[in-house]
Amino acid sequence: MLLQNITLGAVGTVRGRVLDANRVPVEAAAVTLQMTAGQRFAYSTSTNADGSFVLPAVLTGPYLLTAGKGAEPAAGFRTRDFRDNQLSRTIA
Repeated sequence: MLLQNITLGAVGTVRGRVLDANRVPVEAAAVTLQMTAGQRFAYSTSTNADGSFVLPAVLTGPYLLTAGKGAEPAAGFRTRDFRDNQLSRTIA
């Protein structure tokens, strides 16, 4: 029998929309949320037809959020840095 103590941190859900420079939703964009400290977890998904995405069960911590489409995932898109743990704020 293998016994191990496991401590899970607080989790939340990250939701958002990816829009292009003309504020048109981007379908099938790759979205990555990379933890920038500690275990360096990464979460990824792609956007729906309306540009929306959901990343469930995200551990709290500092993150770098990127979105893009094509060979260069972040080309033409803004990158958001959440090292201050403010994942609940709105990205404009």
